Amino acid sequence: MVRVQLKGGVWKNSEDEILKAAVQKYGKQQWARVASLLNRKTAKQAKARWHEWLDPSIKKAEWTRTEDEKLLHLAKLMPAQWKTIAPLVGRTATQCQEHYEELLDQAATGNSAADVRQQHQLRPGQIDSHPETKPARPDPIDMDEDEMEMLQEARARLANTQGKKAKRKERERMLAQAKRLADLQKRRELKQAGLLSSQPKRKKRSRDIDLGAEIPFYKPAAAGFHDTTSEAARSEALRQKRLKAVNFHQVNENIYRTRDKAAAAAQKREEARMRVLEETNAKYEQQAKRLEEDIELQRRPRGMLQLPDPTMTDPELAQMAKLVTAEQEASLVADSGGGATLALLGDYTDRPLPTPMRTPATARRDLVHEASQLRKLSQAQTPLLPGQETEFEDAEDLVDDIDQKLAAVRTPAMPDRRGVGATPLPRRDELGLNLPSDAASVSGGTFATTHYSIRELARQERRMLKKARMELEAALAALPSPQYEYELAVPTTVEEGEEMEGVVTLPDQADVEAAEQEARRSEAERKFRERSTVLQRTDLPRPTSNMVQTKQESEARTLVREEMLRLIQHDAYMYPMEAKPYEKEDSKLKKKKGSTPTPLPSTIPVVLENLSDSQIQQAKLLLQRESELLVNERAVAVIRDGKAENRQDAIEVLHLETSKACFNRGSDFDFRLSQDFPNASSKAKCIENLSREFDILQSATEALAKKNSKLASKLEVMNGGYSKRSKEFADELLETFGRLKDAVIEESVYGLLESIETAAAKKRIERLKEEVAALKVRESELQKRYGELAIERRRCAVANKHV
Repeated sequence: MVRVQLKGGVWKNSEDEILKAAVQKYGKQQWARVASLLNRKTAKQAKARWHEWLDPSIKKAEWTRTEDEKLLHLAKLMPAQWKTIAPLVGRTATQCQEHYEELLDQAATGNSAADVRQQHQLRPGQIDSHPETKPARPDPIDMDEDEMEMLQEARARLANTQGKKAKRKERERMLAQAKRLADLQKRRELKQAGLLSSQPKRKKRSRDIDLGAEIPFYKPAAAGFHDTTSEAARSEALRQKRLKAVNFHQVNENIYRTRDKAAAAAQKREEARMRVLEETNAKYEQQAKRLEEDIELQRRPRGMLQLPDPTMTDPELAQMAKLVTAEQEASLVADSGGGATLALLGDYTDRPLPTPMRTPATARRDLVHEASQLRKLSQAQTPLLPGQETEFEDAEDLVDDIDQKLAAVRTPAMPDRRGVGATPLPRRDELGLNLPSDAASVSGGTFATTHYSIRELARQERRMLKKARMELEAALAALPSPQYEYELAVPTTVEEGEEMEGVVTLPDQADVEAAEQEARRSEAERKFRERSTVLQRTDLPRPTSNMVQTKQESEARTLVREEMLRLIQHDAYMYPMEAKPYEKEDSKLKKKKGSTPTPLPSTIPVVLENLSDSQIQQAKLLLQRESELLVNERAVAVIRDGKAENRQDAIEVLHLETSKACFNRGSDFDFRLSQDFPNASSKAKCIENLSREFDILQSATEALAKKNSKLASKLEVMNGGYSKRSKEFADELLETFGRLKDAVIEESVYGLLESIETAAAKKRIERLKEEVAALKVRESELQKRYGELAIERRRCAVANKHV
């Protein structure tokens, strides 16, 4: 079948860049040619993407309060006319509609703009109806082959400058340029010949109208009364014509251009103001910083001047001053008598101004070290005798140390030594006597002096390394003693197999969540394995539970069919099948794609026995053995009847007979290939027939599916209100049934309470009657006793009177 590729979806960054380049080359009219560079987008989608997102004139900034008020006012005046409102607000129609819905949601719910935007975001599984108004998706690092081919083709087509159209455009441009230059040359020659004046030629009008004397296009009205309805219609038509003549697009562009110019001017003014503020603040900050530094210098306390100990005594300084004075006197004497040869000599004064000379610092410890070395050398024994040898410094190191000390003792008035045996000269060599030696000069260096200079360089390098090492050791030795002591406790590591007593380790929350997710996944896999094999394979059709039983079946087949029916009923109740309509590109179906599919009605619940994995595997093994035995028996019967020669051919004959019987018993379609099966002698012929039958059935299934989808959509449109009412009635019925169940429960409870109370009341009445009878008997006895005592009292009173 031909592969159908649906175009649309989210825009990617590569597609946006290709669209921009294509619009730059082909313009904003040839959208079909622009869309030919995009494999997954149509011309309509490319045009919408440009006018809704990529156009530079689109404003994508946040909405201001003024724009919100203007949008609400225009939406109230022109409801649902977003194409008309968009140029007045300065936004696109989609932006106006989405922002208007956000404002309505904010007013209804009272939430903030961020909460409303979060509510409007797409949820997983939803399809964006306007992907042209959303930002582009970033390109992945590893693109698909289709995207790479699309980019290469677009790059080749956009960079093509050698095609027919490009050559034609270049040729037309060159012809227009040549024509313009020829016209200029012709006008220049005519002007030089005096045939063409430099004054602009006035255009003569065919007729002049004196607007002060007459009215143009004036038509006097007729005298008397007349009907003016035609004039009203004519004026309305003229007004409509004038309105149509107005170029609103140009007006909007002028408004946008004026607004952009005003915004650019305001931005320039703001930048200039910020630059002036920065310069002023910079000067002020420099002044404040300088003032703070002066105040800090004034507040800083002056420390005591720390000078090193003097290296020369006063007598040595006096002796040096005498030497300098004697040298100056000798130079004065020489200058006074050498006027004839004065021009031949240069200026050998040390400095033009009297600058004091620097005195070197001599280390006292060096002298002590050399003295100790000489003492060891004088007291050392001959090296021929056995015993401990005295350690001395190397002679080369001694020479290096001596050279270093001599270089340290020199003053700036002493010349540098360039080699062994060289005569020291003054620092300023005006006659060029102390130039570096070369091979061509008279005083050029020999092989010995050159070899000695190489040795000197190596020696100086070793000397510098040794000096650096000694300075580092001295600096480390001069570090202050530590004031604090730090102790580090090494953590105890628990070996494998050992457990720390009294320590409770709480697991990480991420590990707990991962373990719970793994447990849920394993539980889901276990439940999926517990399903029947038909449900585990999603590509198989679901059978119905109302399967008709044949008239004559064996007891085993009856048991198998009953168990199969129980499994089908259990699967239909536990895992109901969802109705999925046939998807097609229809506007009505597209609107209903987001709705949840309604499950098919299920049967009554059926409880199955829980079987373990071992029992299921054992049952599978038994079924496999039984099927092998049955196939072998039937294959032997087929070979005995002469329908096949070997076991493989017998199994093919059995498959053909079984498939033919299944089709004849359970299919509504005509089994058209039944005549070919008895004569089929090869497996290839059987497969070809079955594939042809499968294609026929598949095409019929697709046709029925399309027809069913159309009928389903029509029924849903026609019976939508009824289904909604039935759903409401069903909800009311369920609610009423729930109240009825509660009433039945209450009635049974109160009835039980009434029976219990009735039995208890009888017992309480009998007990009270017995108590009343006992009280009456007791009262009669007490009354009788009271009468006897009263009579006795009166008798005693009479007796007392007689006494």
